[in-house]
Amino acid sequence: MTSQHPHWDLVLEHCGGSLATGREYLQRWIATMLRDPFKRLPYLFLYGPQNSGKSTLHKAIALLFEKEQSTVRVDYLLTNASGFNQELAAAMLCTLEEADLSNPVAYSRLRSWLKCKNLTIFEMRKPIYTQPNKLHWIQCASMEENGPKFPGDIQVTLYVPPLDKEIPYQELFPALLAEIQQFRKTLGTRVALV
Repeated sequence: MTSQHPHWDLVLEHCGGSLATGREYLQRWIATMLRDPFKRLPYLFLYGPQNSGKSTLHKAIALLFEKEQSTVRVDYLLTNASGFNQELAAAMLCTLEEADLSNPVAYSRLRSWLKCKNLTIFEMRKPIYTQPNKLHWIQCASMEENGPKFPGDIQVTLYVPPLDKEIPYQELFPALLAEIQQFRKTLGTRVALV
């Protein structure tokens, strides 16, 4: 049977290829995040050479959100001296690109945000408040040693190989958008990750 969303399949197969069922796993991860935003999911760490398409995964997932602020790049939030993190209040997907997690403050904040049931939000000139944690994580890096080393099954590490053929951004993302309704239907049939 011909896929109704071949470009989504290409992205998921390429980024999840180091797992035996990588495309299926990533579909289930995305479906679970969208259906049950408060469910904890493994931290996805993707590594591979420059321009291998690692970041395409989180950029494609961002297309599925109705609100632009649902995806937040958090590199700066991990190390800012003020501790303000109001961007996390509306976020569902947090991304990191080549982040330096050797910084003890960054690593500590990341672990805290990853594990906490209720997220503490600090905004300038506003009272501190907490809200249920609905953050999900994707980190991309060139080298495996740049990723965190979380114990147990809290993290899934995926090697993303060089691209056989690059599809320019100007072609790929309109194609992903054109297939988005069919991809959402597929996500609706996926069993959630336990």
